[in-house]
Amino acid sequence: MVFKSPHALPDDDSHTHHTSTVLEQLVNDVVGEHFTLDWLVSSLPNRSFGMIILFLGFLTMIPLVGILARLIILFLLLQILVGLRHPVFPKKLMARPFSKNYLTYIETHAIPVLRHVEKSIRPRLHNLPDVTRPIGALVSSLVIIVSLLAPLPLINMPAAVIIIMMALAYIEHDGVLLVIAHTTSLIFLSIIFGAAYEAYRLHVHFSGLAS
Repeated sequence: MVFKSPHALPDDDSHTHHTSTVLEQLVNDVVGEHFTLDWLVSSLPNRSFGMIILFLGFLTMIPLVGILARLIILFLLLQILVGLRHPVFPKKLMARPFSKNYLTYIETHAIPVLRHVEKSIRPRLHNLPDVTRPIGALVSSLVIIVSLLAPLPLINMPAAVIIIMMALAYIEHDGVLLVIAHTTSLIFLSIIFGAAYEAYRLHVHFSGLAS
């Protein structure tokens, strides 16, 4: 397994490159058929949390793989909540080779969408993402947990969209997008909890009739 030496990638304080450019450069830096999390994290200094969560957010849309992706995202969000600045993974997981097909999926599906979306993304209310970092991690964690527990078809799709919006908002320092992501999260959680309460109410009602 061989990797190119990663180019200098912009950190969180640099807005000269859009996220799609960084991801495309990352894909181009891989030589061979595999990559490791250790290489991925070291190639994204100061942007690792956001970029990895964004990467996993797109994988969340894939059935079955999306379950593992959401579990890893939840693990990363817990690290943010406890104050870590860079992601930490078990050494075996860091060294485990992953198929380049995952990066190819990002290149063919995510990057074209990102390029279109980025036309309306720019640093706005740029202090908001910094001061709301723990809140964003908490809300995103709730979305992930609900999407894993709720037995609803395609529930991974709205969860993925929310995670992607959150990650982009923090990466690009776009406070307006962050507000939209939080609003979408509240709507999503309200619908799920409302449906769960209604199901519980109906269960109690029919249980009473049966007795």
